Amino acid sequence: MLASVLIAAARPHDVGSLAIRTVFSRACHQNPERSFAWAGEPFCICHRCFGIYAGLAVGALLAALWPRLPLDPGSRRVWSVALVPMLVHVALLNLWSPADLVFLRVGTGALFGLWGGFAASVALGHATTPRPVPRLETTT
Repeated sequence: MLASVLIAAARPHDVGSLAIRTVFSRACHQNPERSFAWAGEPFCICHRCFGIYAGLAVGALLAALWPRLPLDPGSRRVWSVALVPMLVHVALLNLWSPADLVFLRVGTGALFGLWGGFAASVALGHATTPRPVPRLETTT
């Protein structure tokens, strides 16, 4: 996913780049002032979305490296810890514009993405793990 963001920035007028930008426009406002740039061309996602996607990748990698971490993917408490900082930051922006900092946008998105990637990978692993079939006992 992040590779497609880089491809879209590297070849801004390519047909593939336009397609990638169109796909990402469904989920991101793509404001150039709030996006990283490559050779002067803004990415097709904003800072916060970049943090979320990067966090998803790192979270999935962590789940693959440490599959037995005792964290429940459905834990409301952990989801709250991952989501609340981003929500607080967005709410704070409406009250105090100096809080609009790149590292806060990327960081709060990355925290949410990190847990989302980890939780999704663990849940997918549980869903695809074969379960033993119960044996039927017969009496003769």
